[in-house]
Amino acid sequence: IFREMKDLGIPPDIITYTSLLSVLGRSNQPELLLRVFRMMLSDGNITPDAISFSALIDGLVRSNRLGEALGGFAEMQRLNITPNAFTYSSIISGLAERKEWQ
Repeated sequence: IFREMKDLGIPPDIITYTSLLSVLGRSNQPELLLRVFRMMLSDGNITPDAISFSALIDGLVRSNRLGEALGGFAEMQRLNITPNAFTYSSIISGLAERKEWQ
């Protein structure tokens, strides 16, 4: 559907990208998740927000890619995007699964 939208000249917005990120994260497709996130970043009209970053981070944690999730969290902070409760919950879950309490 995403590709069809683009083919029809319907530009994706932040809601479209975030929805896609959420689906990819929940379906354990981290490579595609990262590719779509990079695509969103390269789109000159889209600025990621706490919800889109949280979808990315949660998907990476679900795929056992905690290092990349923490990198996304750091990038989020670098861009002055305030994490929300879901962001923190995803990070805490990833750390707890690996018993990394520090």
